[in-house]
Amino acid sequence: MYRAAFFVLIVLVGSSLSVPMPQIDDDFGESQFQASEHAETFGNILKNLPNILKKTADWIQGLGEIGDEIHPEVGSVLRMGAEAVNNASSSVPDDLHIQVQGHLNKLVNITRVVKDNLNDTWNNIPELKESVQGLPGQDYILDVIESIPSSDYVDEQINEAINYFEPLAQAIGAQSNDTQVAKK
Repeated sequence: MYRAAFFVLIVLVGSSLSVPMPQIDDDFGESQFQASEHAETFGNILKNLPNILKKTADWIQGLGEIGDEIHPEVGSVLRMGAEAVNNASSSVPDDLHIQVQGHLNKLVNITRVVKDNLNDTWNNIPELKESVQGLPGQDYILDVIESIPSSDYVDEQINEAINYFEPLAQAIGAQSNDTQVAKK
């Protein structure tokens, strides 16, 4: 069961990583529009996940036959994996879209906390520069400190991620709800 859940998680993460991020010059409205477009694709993946898992199980089953030529135990292990994936295909939760939406919302919240902590850290950089004066390797340490990106740049990058993932989470929930209604 845990292997099947792990496989489902890998499929979801891989699918979410294949969704392109918005361009830097996009404004918030454009990010929302892109999130809705990507959410439709992602919602379709979630809706079709049981079928995707069944096809994957068939493919792994075929690998089991090839594995038999290497050694019977190799084929046996592959067939066991195929069976686990097939079992997972029938146990995909109906509220998977809500779970994904919840995890994306947690990601946004964690990102906001990290942003706040980073801003506090950036405020301490001048003191850090002063504290390395006279230390062995001072020039190297100061070079490292100088290579730290500006707080404005980091803020901009974090805000861009938040402005993408927040509407994506909302759109996935809405898209998946539409697909759930259509199934009934």
